[in-house]
Amino acid sequence: MAEDAKVAFSDGTRYAAFSAAGFLVVGLLASLSLGGAAGGGARREPEPAEHDDTTRQEQTT
Repeated sequence: MAEDAKVAFSDGTRYAAFSAAGFLVVGLLASLSLGGAAGGGARREPEPAEHDDTTRQEQTT
């Protein structure tokens, strides 16, 4: 009976490791599909923030 428990635990560990590896592969493929500048995907430059002088309080000392 103890031998059966060891085998069952080993099988469960093996299946968990394969499942984790599968999720890592899926995540890697999803990351690669996002693209980037080197991958040919369109990368948009961020727009510069507008400067608003009305919110700044000038100190006169």
